[in-house]
Amino acid sequence: MKKNFVCGLSRKLAAGTLALALTLTGVCVWSGEAAEAQASEITAQDTGVYTERLELSSYKPEEGSLIAPKPTDSTHKDWLFAGWYTDADCTTAVEADVIIGEYYAKFVPAEVLSVKCQIQESTTAETESGKLRIVSAVDTLDYQKVGFEIRIDGGEPLFYETKEVWKMIVAKEGGVAFNYAPENFHESAKYFVTATIINIPNTAFSTGIQITPYWITLDGTQVSGVSRYARVEDGYLDIVNVPVRLYSDQEAAAGYLEVAYDGNKFAYVSADTGDVFEEMETADDGSGTVRCVGNVADISGNATADGLYVNLRFQVKDDISLGAEETFMVSGEDFCDKEEKLLTDYDVSDVVYKNLSYTEGE
Repeated sequence: MKKNFVCGLSRKLAAGTLALALTLTGVCVWSGEAAEAQASEITAQDTGVYTERLELSSYKPEEGSLIAPKPTDSTHKDWLFAGWYTDADCTTAVEADVIIGEYYAKFVPAEVLSVKCQIQESTTAETESGKLRIVSAVDTLDYQKVGFEIRIDGGEPLFYETKEVWKMIVAKEGGVAFNYAPENFHESAKYFVTATIINIPNTAFSTGIQITPYWITLDGTQVSGVSRYARVEDGYLDIVNVPVRLYSDQEAAAGYLEVAYDGNKFAYVSADTGDVFEEMETADDGSGTVRCVGNVADISGNATADGLYVNLRFQVKDDISLGAEETFMVSGEDFCDKEEKLLTDYDVSDVVYKNLSYTEGE
């Protein structure tokens, strides 16, 4: 079967702030008709941000694409750009046509713009077709658009964009329910962004779907969040996806790192290659460590080490109840350029997996 779908609600939208809509989820269709789900409102907590005062012209060149700045402070190195503001409290956005002057770049934790996925609880290996709800978050309404880049089985990218966000998503009839507050992503998250891929055939339950959330700031800068892979079978097989992302402007030709996991709770299953390198080899040492080597076959060219390095898949062992958070430790990382010179100042962040159960709507 041809693995493709159309985004049922994709459309071009004028620039401006997001609208807070509580009526209709976005729906991506593998094949067939779109489905609807209702939403209800809850109270979201205040957000916290980090800002740096930077010269705007360095990131808004007269020719070429807009550039998303990165924090210069090492303690915030993996935070994501969230717009330009005239004040450190981020109350007044810089006008989109301003291209020169010092202003405040806003940054938020990368966990805000990450991805969680959910299938309908009743889905099994024998189910005829399935749904996959993909969910991300935003910290404010001060964005032009939010969306997802979706690649099915390594195919061409497909996009879903929207200006609608939610405070809580609740499926009312035979749908997929996500009954958690946005702060389950991070305490800075305030609203959900969601789309549901429906009519996924049984033959594609094991097909890898790479999902990258992004937002477009008020000045038009597109910022990508933490990519991850998902499969329908992840739900009924108790598979946990652990995406390891790199945050660096350095040019690398190959890389190595180790990811340690709790062997009492998880069994290593497989890995998906990320965006940084075209080739990825992984091996489980049998004692709780997965070794990941990227691009060892050909190191003749460099790539910017910013993006998904590898997506690791672990299966939760029988009769194990996960805690609210599980940490996968990253250690022993080494990266080199095409001259085989070791790159310094690499410190890949540990991955914290937040356990959100699969539940069915009322």
